[in-house]
Amino acid sequence: MALRDIAKDVGVSVSLVSKVLNQRLGTTGVSAATNAAVLSAAEQRGYRKNASAVALLAGRHNILGVYLHSPGMAGSGILEELLEGISDAAFAHHQRLQLNFFSTPAEFQELCADAHQGDLDGLVVGGIANTVSVDRLRAIRAGGLPVVTLYDHPIHPSLFNVGIDHARVTRLATAHLIAQGARRIAHICNMEARHDGYRQALAAAGIPYDAARVYDAHALDFGHITGEQAVAFFMRRRVPFDGIVAQSDQEAMGCLNMLFQRGCRVPDDVLVIGIDDAPYCAFARVPLSSVSQNYRRQGQEAIRLVLAVIAGQRVRSTKVEPLLVVRDSSHRTPALDRPRDVPVTVARGRQPARRARDRHSRIHAIPSPCPSQRHD
Repeated sequence: MALRDIAKDVGVSVSLVSKVLNQRLGTTGVSAATNAAVLSAAEQRGYRKNASAVALLAGRHNILGVYLHSPGMAGSGILEELLEGISDAAFAHHQRLQLNFFSTPAEFQELCADAHQGDLDGLVVGGIANTVSVDRLRAIRAGGLPVVTLYDHPIHPSLFNVGIDHARVTRLATAHLIAQGARRIAHICNMEARHDGYRQALAAAGIPYDAARVYDAHALDFGHITGEQAVAFFMRRRVPFDGIVAQSDQEAMGCLNMLFQRGCRVPDDVLVIGIDDAPYCAFARVPLSSVSQNYRRQGQEAIRLVLAVIAGQRVRSTKVEPLLVVRDSSHRTPALDRPRDVPVTVARGRQPARRARDRHSRIHAIPSPCPSQRHD
């Protein structure tokens, strides 16, 4: 009915209106004035293409599968941010989503069987890489269904991936503390790639690497207990430090808790920064600085990439840039000094009154001094 109304408004045929709106004029001759009149009439009547009809003509369903093994710890906000990015991009391109979660390899295999039924135009898979079968994903791709993964790095050369450079994440965090004046920076090590970034930032600043300032968390335990244990570990060994780079926000929160118990002031005595930019960072007693892994952008890029593959475009795997979010826990200098190519957000929390801060320090003070004040 809308096409007929537009044709009546302009005084042309319905078929011509259809060709103009779908940009399929072919050899049909049409003047610039008529073309503009059709587009103007369509805009005035609020015309929108029927996405289902367009997809049907193209032999598509406009449905993308999203299979995820839930990433991140509870409260990290990683999953929510990733899904928001996926949803935003899908909506912008008139795509519907078939969202499924899995927690075991068997559940993943069952989902893959459904992917072969022909209801999907493309598939996005992410979460924890060791729960998926690379061979199964390659078989799905070989069967004609475009596949894009969301992992730290590509799990196979034939599978396009959207990822993150973990060394870049901790390099950014460590360089920020250095720019704020820290020189004896401690580190909690869970992932070796992130530990590499910490070492790279120290080397770039000419600061010697000291293994005594590295707490080896051994397993992938990114919880707040690990942060508390790390601070206690350094203090027992009387290791001086004036900054801490944690590998998660929960670890950083644990560091804050233990530092407060030991009478240390943040950021006056010790600078602290985490990773993930979890929602609770802004509500900490001292708002916590963090490096966001930009999961929203990762989700958006995954949809963009899979749609490009569907359209037959040449694509390649990509990595998303992390984002430095500066809050009170690491902010000392009036002017934020940082590398020029680093995206950064300054999100300062409410500063407590000096009297309140001093009272807090007296309550939690213990005989041993804060390690940043030691010179031994």
